[in-house]
Parts: sequence; structure tokens; C-alpha cells
Amino acid sequence: MIRLRHLCFALIGVLLLFSKSLSGQNQGEKDILLQTLKEECDKNFAELKKLDPPAYILTYRLEENHSYKISSLFNVINQSDEEHKRVVTIQVRVGSMTMDNFREIRSGYVYFGDQEYKIRIPVTEEIAALKQILRRETGLAYQQAASQYQQVKSNSVLLVELEDSSPDFTESLLESYYEPPISNTSFNMKLWKGKLRSYSEKLFPFHDISSAQASINYTLARKYYVSSEGNSIVQNQSSTYLSIYIDGKAEDGMNIPVYHSWFAFDPISLPSNEVVEEKIIELKELFLNLRTAPTLESFSGPALLSNDAAAVFFHELFGHRVEGSRLKSERDGQTFKKKVGEQILNPHINITFDPTLQFYKGIPLSGSYIFDEEGIRGCRVEVIKEGVLNSFLMSRTPIDGFEYSNGHARAEAGMQPVSRQSNMIVESDENYTDTQLREQLRQELIKQNIEFGIYLKSVTGGYTLTSREIPNAFKITPIEVYQVFADGRPDQLVRGVSLIGTPLAMLSQIKAVGDTPAVFSGICIAESGAVPVSCVSPALFVQQIELQKQNKSQEKPPVIQRPTEKIKYPTSEQNQIFKALEEEIDRNRIELYIPGLPSPYYISYLMADAKFISVKASLGGIIYAKEVQKNSIESQLLVGSHKLNNLNYFDIQNRSNSGTCFAIPEEIEYSAIRNGIWKGTDQQYKKVAARWEAKKNKLAQQNKESHPPQLPDFYPTLIADTTSGGAKETFSQAQMENIAVQLSALFKEYPSIINSTVSLHAISADLYYLNSEKVQFRQPYSLISLRVFAETQTESGEYLNDHFQLLFNKSGVIPTLDSLKKVTLQLADNLDKLRKAPLFEGIYQGPVLIMDDAVGTLFNHSFVENENGILAGRKPFLGIDEQTKWLLSYLPKENQNEQLINKRIISKYLNLLAVDHLESYNHTPLIGHFKIDAEGNLPSPTLPLIEKGVIKQFLSDRIPTSSSIASTGHHRIGFSLNRVSTALAPGVLWLKGENKYRFNRSRAQLKKQLIKMAKEEGYQFAYIITKLPYMHDRDFQTSGNLGDGKTTPIYIYQVNVKDGSEQLIRGVSLPPFSVQSFKQIEAVEKEYQVFNRVTSGREQSFFGYDEFQLVGIPVSYILPKALLFKNIEIKKQEQLIPPQPSVLPYTSE
Repeated sequence: MIRLRHLCFALIGVLLLFSKSLSGQNQGEKDILLQTLKEECDKNFAELKKLDPPAYILTYRLEENHSYKISSLFNVINQSDEEHKRVVTIQVRVGSMTMDNFREIRSGYVYFGDQEYKIRIPVTEEIAALKQILRRETGLAYQQAASQYQQVKSNSVLLVELEDSSPDFTESLLESYYEPPISNTSFNMKLWKGKLRSYSEKLFPFHDISSAQASINYTLARKYYVSSEGNSIVQNQSSTYLSIYIDGKAEDGMNIPVYHSWFAFDPISLPSNEVVEEKIIELKELFLNLRTAPTLESFSGPALLSNDAAAVFFHELFGHRVEGSRLKSERDGQTFKKKVGEQILNPHINITFDPTLQFYKGIPLSGSYIFDEEGIRGCRVEVIKEGVLNSFLMSRTPIDGFEYSNGHARAEAGMQPVSRQSNMIVESDENYTDTQLREQLRQELIKQNIEFGIYLKSVTGGYTLTSREIPNAFKITPIEVYQVFADGRPDQLVRGVSLIGTPLAMLSQIKAVGDTPAVFSGICIAESGAVPVSCVSPALFVQQIELQKQNKSQEKPPVIQRPTEKIKYPTSEQNQIFKALEEEIDRNRIELYIPGLPSPYYISYLMADAKFISVKASLGGIIYAKEVQKNSIESQLLVGSHKLNNLNYFDIQNRSNSGTCFAIPEEIEYSAIRNGIWKGTDQQYKKVAARWEAKKNKLAQQNKESHPPQLPDFYPTLIADTTSGGAKETFSQAQMENIAVQLSALFKEYPSIINSTVSLHAISADLYYLNSEKVQFRQPYSLISLRVFAETQTESGEYLNDHFQLLFNKSGVIPTLDSLKKVTLQLADNLDKLRKAPLFEGIYQGPVLIMDDAVGTLFNHSFVENENGILAGRKPFLGIDEQTKWLLSYLPKENQNEQLINKRIISKYLNLLAVDHLESYNHTPLIGHFKIDAEGNLPSPTLPLIEKGVIKQFLSDRIPTSSSIASTGHHRIGFSLNRVSTALAPGVLWLKGENKYRFNRSRAQLKKQLIKMAKEEGYQFAYIITKLPYMHDRDFQTSGNLGDGKTTPIYIYQVNVKDGSEQLIRGVSLPPFSVQSFKQIEAVEKEYQVFNRVTSGREQSFFGYDEFQLVGIPVSYILPKALLFKNIEIKKQEQLIPPQPSVLPYTSE
């Protein structure tokens, strides 16, 4: 019966769309993406189905998105972004439809499919890259599927029988459908920036509003679906969300968010300015009223839910519990699974889900689509008829009694689909006006002898819990709640409550339904990611609801008012910035005060006006290319005095001395900067004050006789001159794209390289600094990186990868394309050779020559990114106990080498100098050079750190340590997550060898000495290491870690001591290195090389993400090209997890 109904509906859909599909198919034959997906699916599946266990279905989903996002904050544009991306999702099903790898694993961790990551492919029609990515990722997906299938089989033998005896997958109709691409993907950014700015600016004068935002999100999606069953579907979708958001605090600390949004398929269909502006006025009045509204205690009694609130109510309470996939899970509460045919709702209520419906009475529905993510036509599903449960929302994962899909398998790109809601339509054949519903409420109050009931007028959203391991409940967060009094008094606005309950009890309380439906459209986030949904519902009268008190912020409202002044006279952008910084420093030092706590005595602001460009390509195709403006401020705020302040105390709440970083709008404007500073500084002051109190209390508990006097907490500045400036560099996105495309295309000639990318990232910023000591500077920050990454796989299945990174501070010094091609081809050749290299056997403890790129990496991790390197580190003052001692590994640590001041820590023939003013060496620019640090201190042009192996000085900032007497001016500036960030770090370091005692040698002499030393040790072979993994490169993954663990060299050569011949080998493990390892150096190469790097510095973590990985602080090292170590232990690398050979080895066509 169910199957026939589904077939009938699907056939009708085919007839209705036949002409469109037929004409589309002719065009589909010219769609290169579609044809490639189909060809690769067929080819790869033909191989996978021959394996053991065999794959029985392979599907590819490709989603291409053009998205435009703009948000305004008060009177400026806060953020604008335009993105074009393509994401592939692969599903491999192993076994059979009766039992496959997607069956729930009932022991240990469980999830709906494990391949939950984004596979990005080029947005250009570069088919070679698409084929390689599909081949590689399909092989990985199969291996994961096969492993999970073995767990499923084990479960079926060892565990009890499943409650649900249905198969794991089911058949589907063969579908072929094609829509031509959307012809116009443009969006008028300028127009909408003006609109949004005018919307939020209307709220600027109101001090009590902390944040007022208007935003638009317009997305055009093109979705491809192909399967080994023969399905071929291409469809388009579009969505636009316009929203207004107001936020602030009540006097009791409660956050007051007020929100409204509109949905349309395109921006043209959004409401007029008049409608939006009228809503803004309404939201503003609501916000101001809510701030002073009384809070409501917990409540149980009758209530009215507006049509908006009822829509969210049904989505959370009911919708998630009729999603078929979760009803198959042994962990789900399965509230309604056994209630088919039973009356579970008011007999006048009908509920349908209809993804084919684009509009409801002229209102657009966001949960509309033609085909779901399993290639099934979306069907209208009558779930509730006259209060009786009839059906569920089904994917191709059946449950007992419901064998076939009704087109509700949904997922975000990159996620595996499960049953999800679409457009929920709640209707009734018995309706009441709002007046009648209110009267029913009043009569119920009289009947129950209750003073008041509740009217939920608007809500922001909610969530529901369906697991049987925890209470099966839901929670909805209201915005606007009123007390409705039985005696007819005017309604009273209240705040501070959430609607809670359990499904069966709550549904049974619905007694009447309104006559005016409303549509609530939004994004639902669940197992398969974020999907758009709509719910249509009239208002409800509910006989009994329960409200509980909301969780309330314990933070006080802002200490001082949000500034609403605007600049009174025209001035330059630079003057506006410094004026805003100055105004907020002066205001906060005077007015930022909480009774019983001190005001800040020191404030500094470092602002970055920064543009970021990111480009990534593979095999000649652009994966992404984007430019964004991201402005930010790092602030440091101190209470107390230089002698004793809030710094240098660490506990579970305070794990770093770093300042607070916060974003500010992308549009530079005086009032916007002040608003950002006001909000960030207020939050920072409250944390700083709490840290200050905790530190004082801990000090009071100490036995002064057993604790030596504390060092001062902060050094005075020794600045002599604040002059700095210059113009920031301009980088060309077009040039970066060309380099990425040209270099990445070279890997097409290397079929053994299964994964390769070329990434370029650039930062072009103006930095502005001002502190309460009146230290002020402006300086440019320019940096561009080029990273080439490649990966191969040996016949045994071991993955090997290599990379190089080049960093420059000027576009004019980027090498020519021809020279970059040579370096890239060399990388590819070397990696191909490494794949065939023999494995190391045995153990070696003898001389090793480290040279070329490995020298820079070894030095960086031994001297800079090692906590016992040349960066000063203060002994921490800890506020931890037995319960929090686990924090020790996460807190700053003392640099133990400071106890060795004036002692020899490296070879006596080595000297280390800081030469931070040096801009180039041998015509190579030094990106680490600087003349003023992030605290306004000036580094010395030349600062000896190590003399003849003896440590004389550590690099320091304004934090006193046991060896420092003042800042050396090395609090450096970098970027993390697109925000400015600072840390103690070097600028330019020069490691020099003494020019005597035959310590400085030529490379030939070093190799000869290496062989001689190995012979003396009785070895047949010596070793040369030319490349080590560079840990700060996010593109490069390795299991080792220089400095605190073992690592595996990328390139290591075995040198025959008889004839000096070299053999590339692999599978080597090296011990940890430290500064003291450099005592083992016997000689160095007399030629020097520049190594430009980015580093984390001390006590700071720099984070990036795929679209921006140029993070850290720029540094430069001038180092000998080779270092000869007397003794390094080399062992065979341990393989904790045996490698798996590729099931789909890639070969170019």
C-alpha cells in the first residue's frame, strides 16, 4: 500500500516534469561536471564492487554555492563576504541492502555516517583535479566503510537482535533530471550595503542597545547527484535571509536579544524598506520594554502560543520525532514509532510535510526542493490526519512498516543524509479567532483558579532531545512573553523563562487552534548538518504548559555607557583612528570603575586595519580565491601597579598573559571603533578585576618566609623614539591566482602524487598603537606566503608528503614564475623518489650532517618554539589545587635555561645575535626585521645573545623574568584567525660560527669529515638530513613534533663511508632536539642561508583555518647552510597503525 502510493506520486511527478527534464537532458550532455561525475562513479564503482567486502552502491553529491553575506553594525558595514565554492560528498555502501556499513554501531561511539568533512574541489572546470580528488577520496571512503562494516558484522554476532528487523537500505526509482545553470549569479553588494547601513543606523542613538545588526545572506546553490544505480540529477536552489538583531543587558545582567528575519528566494522579493523600518521600530520598543520588564518565576498553567511560536513548537516537539532515520536507532526514544494508527493530537489537527510546495498563501517556504540528497523526489507526506499518526518522514533507510523513501533524506554539503523535516504544514478543520482563543484561555484560568496564564508571542528557536539515555524533552526560547490575567487586567510583558516539556504530555494539552497561519523559516541543525526548513502553523490554545527560568548571565551590565558621539569635523582616516583610541583610553581610565575594585592604571590598544587574500589551487583548478577585510584590536588592561598587577597569575580562568583581541567593523569610522573598544574593554576589565582579586587572595595565603619576594609584574617602557611609518604593500589577487594555477598544474605529470595543492595567503595591514603612557605609532604590516604541498603513497600504503613555503614582505621580490616552477618540479621529483626509497633498518648513534631546509626548521624548534629556548620565560605564580593540577601542562612555564645565564649551552664556536634592524642579507629580504615592537619599545640594532657558546641574554618584553633587567623590545606582532595578535618572539637572529679551529668548512669538507667520524665509530654508513617537517605549516601533517617528541625526517640520505655514495631512505625516527643539542656541533658550513618563517613565539597559540593559514609572527634566521653533529640517534620509525594499500590507485589519463 505504502509502496504503491509512493510509486504513483513519483510517476505523476515524472509526467508533470517530463518536457522540462527531457530538454534539460540534452543540455546535461554538455555539462562537463555532470559527465565527469557519472564517468568517475561508474569507473570507481566497477573496481569497488570487486573488493572484499564488495561495495554495492556508490554515490557522488556535488554542491556548488555562490554566497553573498553582508552585515551592518549600527552606522557602518561590519562584514561583507562573497564566496564561490564546490563541495563533494561521497557515500560508499558496503555489504548488501540487508546489512551494510551504515547500520548503527551499538557498542562505543555512534554517528550517522563517519565521513563528515568537507571535500573541496576547484570552482573552475579543471577535470584532472576533480578526477584525482574523487579517486583518492572514494578509496578512503571505501576503507572507512569496510572497517565500519566489520564492526557491524561483529555487533550482529555478539549483541542482541535489533528491535527493528528492516533492511539497512532500500531500492529506489531510477531518476534522470536536469536543470540548466542559473544564468544570473550576481548580487548588488553596493545597494545592500546602503540598505543595511540605513537599517541599523536608526538604532545608533540608543545607549542601552549594545549591538544592533542588520544582515543579508543570499545563496545560489547548484546540486549534482549521481549514483552507481544510474541516477543523474542536477537541480538549482536559492535562498535569501534578511535579519535584524538587537542585543543588550538588563540591570540584573540578563541578556536581552531581540530578533526578526524574513525569507525569500531572491533579494528582489524581500520586504520593502518601509516594512523593515517599521519592524525595526517595533523591535526597538520591545527591547527597551524588555530591559525593564519583571522576570517571571517558573510556571505551570494554560497558555496561548502565537502562530509564530506554535510553528517552532511543532518543529521541535513533533517534527524531529517523526524523522524516520532516528526511529531505527536503538538509542533513540522512538516516541511515536509504535503509535501509527493512534490518535496523538487534537482530532481537528492535520500535519503534512511538503517539500514540493514553494509558497503557502503567497509566503515563500525555505524547505522546498524537487529531489532530496538520495536522489528521491520530495513527496507530500500526510503524517497526521484528524489527529491520527499515519506516517513518518523517510529516507532510503527503512524502518519496520515503512519500506520506501518519501524524499526526505537531507543533508548539508559534506554530510551524510538522514531523514529530516522539509515544509511542515499544520492545519485544522476547526478554527478560532484570536479573540475566541483568548476567551478560552480566560475561562480556563477561572476554571483552574489561576491568576494568570501565558501568551508566547515570539520565539528565537529551540532544541529537542530524543535519546532514551537522557530525558526525552524539548526547550523553546521565547523573545516576547506576556502574562494574561483572568480578571481582564492589561497583559504584562515578562522575561526570563523558557518553554519546556515532554512530547506526549504536551501534545495532549492542545485544545484549540487559531484561524490565521504564520510561516517560520529558518535553519535546522541536526545529525546531517544545517538544512533550511519552514513550518506553517496557526496559533494554539494549550491547556497546560511549563515554563522554567532561563540561565542568566552573571556579568554586570556595561560599567559605562556605549559611546554615541560622532566625529565633529572632517579628518583623515589615521586621525579618526588615533582620536578614537585616545578618547576610549582616557574615558576608560577615569570612568571604568566597579566599587571595591581599582580602575585600570594602564591601557593599550593595537589596531589592525587588515586586508586578507587567500588562494588555493589543485592540478590547475582554483579551489578558492577570496579577499576579505578584517579589522581587529588587541587590548591590554592592567590594574594595580607595575610592581603588582593582574599579570603573571594563572589558574583555571587565566591561562595566559596575552591581551584580549576583538573584531571591529570592516568600515573604518570613528564611532564604530569606539563602540568596538567600549564593548571589548568592558568585558576585559571585569575579567582583569577578577584575576586581580584572585591573585591578591592567593598572595595573602602564602607563607612569606617560604616564598621569595615577587619580581615586578611589568617593566616601565624605555622607549626613546616612536617614529615609524611607511606604506603597506599591495598584493594582487590575480597574480596570486596565476601562480597557484600554473604551479599546481605541474603535478598533472606526476600520477604517483595523489594529492597536491598550491596555496597563497597575503596580509596587507596598517597597524595603529596607542597606550596610556602616550606611546603612539603607526606602521605597515605586509606578508605573503606561497605553500606547495604534495602527497604520495607507497605500494605498502604508507602516505608520504613534502612541502615548501616561501614568505615575502613585498610583492616585487616574489621569484619569477619560471624559478618557482623549477622548485615545484624538484619537489615532485624528490617525492617520487622518496616513494621508491628503501626503509631504514637497525639503529645508529653517530655523526649526522643536517643541511639546507632542515637547518632552519631545527633551529626554529630548538631556539624559538621550545619553552627552554632563547625567549625569556617567567616562573608562573599558580592558583591551582589538587582538582585543577591537570592544568599544569597548559600553563606558561619558566625557561629553565635562564638559570644557566653566563654558562655555556651550545658549542663554544657558535655565537647568536639579534640583528632586528637588518632588512636583507645577500639580497634576500628578511621578513622578521622591525624597529619598534608591539609595546612601543625599540630593539637594539645588534644584541649579542650567545657569545662563544655562553648565554648572555634572553629576548624579553615588558614581563620581568629572573634574567631580564628590562624589555629587549621583542613583543612582536602577528595574526591569528584573521585577528591581530602579539607575543614574545624574535625578529632577525644570526647564528655565526667562529672563523677558526677549522670550525667553518665547505660542504665538501663537511661531508668528508662526516665520513671520517662515522668510520671512527665503526659504522658502514653515515647520514645526511636535508628536510624536516615544519610544524607551523597547517598544510603539513606529521605524527612527530620537534621539541617535545620524536619526528620523522622528510629527506634523509644514507652515505656509504667507502665511496661517499648517497642513498635516499625513509622510515626514520629522530629524538627530540633542544638548545643543548647544539653542543654536539663539530663544524658548520661557512656559507650562510636566510630562513624566513612564521612562529608562535612564547606563551601564545596562533590558529588558522583552511582559507587562511598565514598565521604567526614573521621571523628571519641567518644560519649556516649545514651543521655537523657529533652524535644523533637514528631509529626505525614505529608504525602504530599498519598502512593500508590504496584500493583505487590513481593514474593519469
